[in-house]
Amino acid sequence: MRNSEEQLTGTDAEYGYRFGCEGLVTLKHVAEFLDIHENTVRQLCRDGFLRKGKRPYKGAKADQHKRVVVCRQSLLKFVEQTQE
Repeated sequence: MRNSEEQLTGTDAEYGYRFGCEGLVTLKHVAEFLDIHENTVRQLCRDGFLRKGKRPYKGAKADQHKRVVVCRQSLLKFVEQTQE
């Protein structure tokens, strides 16, 4: 068996890491952590500073609403950049 690095594609390749590799955080928790409004978090996602995705609620069926989540790695990188 040979070791090979995982090939990143699409958006993962643009950001340089897999979405959710460090875990996921809810939109509400990101807003509380950064002490900003949830709409500001959504704007940071639209502007490309944070990576947003959707995960189904626990026990939800495929066609039901999904929870908006943010990739923890993108949050950590954003905080790093703002402290420089």
